[in-house]
Amino acid sequence: MMNCNDMSKALRTFRLAEVKATGVDMLVTSYPNCLAHLNCLKHETEREGQEVEREYDFEIVDLAVFLGRLLAGNE
Repeated sequence: MMNCNDMSKALRTFRLAEVKATGVDMLVTSYPNCLAHLNCLKHETEREGQEVEREYDFEIVDLAVFLGRLLAGNE
């Protein structure tokens, strides 16, 4: 797990809750740190071995990966 303070974790939790509320299937970001930190929070409970429902049921991907999928027809 990445070492982040309570304020940064609270902000990430808030952002993922905003995304979840929209009902989207995918969150696209072009910033590597956002990709890493948001995915870290998304999968945090899975790594801790807790049996919980997937709270964030959308994919978080890099913009280049998203565009590559579109070009390949795999969206």
